[in-house]
Amino acid sequence: MKDIFIVGSKGIPAKYGGFETFVDNLVVRQVDKNIKYHVACMVSTKNVKNYNYYGAHCQEIAVPNIGGAKAILYDIKSLSWSLETIKENNGSLSTAVDEKSL
Repeated sequence: MKDIFIVGSKGIPAKYGGFETFVDNLVVRQVDKNIKYHVACMVSTKNVKNYNYYGAHCQEIAVPNIGGAKAILYDIKSLSWSLETIKENNGSLSTAVDEKSL
């Protein structure tokens, strides 16, 4: 199974613009079941959670409202989450994340 991380989207289900809609459609209309999507979702609350959306592992990333720098901080935190998740699971990512998500 291939694990694909998507960062830069505000999250799914889509509530914003084109990229979020693209990510939502990518997940909802997934054909190849040998792909596991992992999507970073921006939230302003500190009570983050992870959840499953049409088979995609979604992880909320808390980002304070700091103006224009908010997008940069979100991207950095999302990339950090992606790398940490990969390192923690060392090759058996899809199964390990599925068990944690539910």
